[in-house]
Amino acid sequence: MLDAIQARLSEDENAVSELIGTILLISIMTLAVSIVALAIIPILSSDTSLPSVQVTAFNDTDILYIRHMGGDSIHENNLRILIDGIDHDDLDLTTNQIQGWAQSDGDGLWEPGETLSYDFPDLTTPATIIIVYDGDGGSYVLYSVTQDGTGIPPPGVTEATP
Repeated sequence: MLDAIQARLSEDENAVSELIGTILLISIMTLAVSIVALAIIPILSSDTSLPSVQVTAFNDTDILYIRHMGGDSIHENNLRILIDGIDHDDLDLTTNQIQGWAQSDGDGLWEPGETLSYDFPDLTTPATIIIVYDGDGGSYVLYSVTQDGTGIPPPGVTEATP
């Protein structure tokens, strides 16, 4: 019986080397796929969390109002507003008076319930309004409205959530 077992073991030596080769090949492929995944995942994932805002825009004669209807607060340094393609970077939220752009509580944040206002000098109503969030990962459009020369509809008609 011992001779039978020994003969059987000597016959299966080649099968063991095939098994070791297969395990080695699978291990190398798994390692290669893991390295590629670790290199690609940081590129594909974004750590930028965009604020969620609801906005209403409307005009009254020669003043454009953009009201924060709800969502996250946005710091003035992270906020750009483009009217008809022109970047109005003179946004100042540290005053509680309507001066140029802002009517707020003076803390530098555009918060729910606060209204940005812009007095456009040539009495032409704006055709496009774009609100851009400038974060660490780049610039993102939070709100955009385009009108065909008819101005901006009254409150409640133009609302957007990103």
